[in-house]
Amino acid sequence: LEFYSKETLESLEENSAEIVPFSPLKDEHLPDVDALYIGGGYPEVFKKELSDNKTMLNDINKFHKENRPIYGECGGLIYLSKSIDGLDMVGAVPYSSEMTNKVQGLNYVVARANQDNLISNEGDVFRAHEFHYTKLNIDKTDSLVFDVLRGRGVLNNMDGVCVNNTLANYIHIHACSHPNFGYNFTINISELDI
Repeated sequence: LEFYSKETLESLEENSAEIVPFSPLKDEHLPDVDALYIGGGYPEVFKKELSDNKTMLNDINKFHKENRPIYGECGGLIYLSKSIDGLDMVGAVPYSSEMTNKVQGLNYVVARANQDNLISNEGDVFRAHEFHYTKLNIDKTDSLVFDVLRGRGVLNNMDGVCVNNTLANYIHIHACSHPNFGYNFTINISELDI
């Protein structure tokens, strides 16, 4: 899991966030943080190693159950799902995922928030991109907070699985196209009684 744009991380820092890197692959436990941003990457390549790191999976699942902010993009969505190809993942997103033989989404995306969420307000429109061979085995849209006006998303031109204070999507966001990303994410952290 390694895809983070410099500008998006800077947008968090400009809103008083301190970035604390960690590796779900190599570290045994979460660092002492108030929120998690799990970017894209290729969890399917390391699915056995990620699944075998039970202490990290348990730490992140506990973080989720405590209703602390977690945002995941693409590979982060898959890592936060229940499983990939039958191997256990975090389980914050209550759906399994699987690798396929063909591209499931390859687009420049235009999305609109259909409700307030961890990173945007209802009605916010932003541009992004998606590229993935995995699919999330989801069959209902009631937990999806983004209408995908251009692109595919998770299901039926919708994306952004929202469960408690966890938001995960296939969309890769860049701060230049979503200038309120850093503010919205950090304001959600500051409103918690941590």
